[in-house]
Amino acid sequence: MGFFNIPILAVVLVGFFSHRIPPVGAKIAIAFFMICYALYKFMFDIPVHYLHVYGILFACCVLIMYISGRIAPMEKPYYDYEARVVDLTPWVWARAGSAFIITSTVYVYTLFSPWGIVGYGAEYGERLLVITLIYAAVTAILVTALYLRDRKLIGNAKNRNVHISDNLDAVKG
Repeated sequence: MGFFNIPILAVVLVGFFSHRIPPVGAKIAIAFFMICYALYKFMFDIPVHYLHVYGILFACCVLIMYISGRIAPMEKPYYDYEARVVDLTPWVWARAGSAFIITSTVYVYTLFSPWGIVGYGAEYGERLLVITLIYAAVTAILVTALYLRDRKLIGNAKNRNVHISDNLDAVKG
């Protein structure tokens, strides 16, 4: 995993902030990172923590891409555009679902922590009931409020715009 995550992060970040870096710069940076990190990991016993090596190699990857962009920039800068071929209306349950996942995670961690039922032996029933009721109430309020809010926002956005399928012929032509 360590061989790919840092150079890919460097490529993505440079891609966000620069529109003229050629693809060959990213390829060279990824190959450079993999070779250098393999040498550090398997060949040389350098007394440097791996996170420091990650940081140094990240900076080197960004520098390699910057230099490649200065030497041979792309003739036509890359700009992402929205083709409007697919309806990109947000899912109405996205935030409500996220709230459910977050509250459930907090519930499980709390339940199995010293604040929860850990260390109470067989007398954890009342504690379990209280924690579960608090979880259920908080989750129900958050999920309902976020769903109603997002349904209203998405509904208002749909009312202002023409449906995407009405414009498909204009995009294709």
